[in-house]
Amino acid sequence: MFYGIYYGVLGRDMAESCTDRMASKIGYYSETGLPKRALESNTCAICANPILVQHNEEALIERTYKLQCGHTFHEFCIRGWCIV
Repeated sequence: MFYGIYYGVLGRDMAESCTDRMASKIGYYSETGLPKRALESNTCAICANPILVQHNEEALIERTYKLQCGHTFHEFCIRGWCIV
């Protein structure tokens, strides 16, 4: 039983450490947590890819979520981020 608790806490801490390191390495956030760059409004803050919207009949429509704070994300990005 204690091993399960230990490995659960260890896994959570490792996941947090890895996500912080990944965020600082892609260049959007410094190690202190302050943003280095600003994203455009049509860019997903998780994957940094543009969010495609329908401009004409041939455009690809992507499923997105808009949070109360006003940020918009791809559906699969925000779902993956919430799982972590």
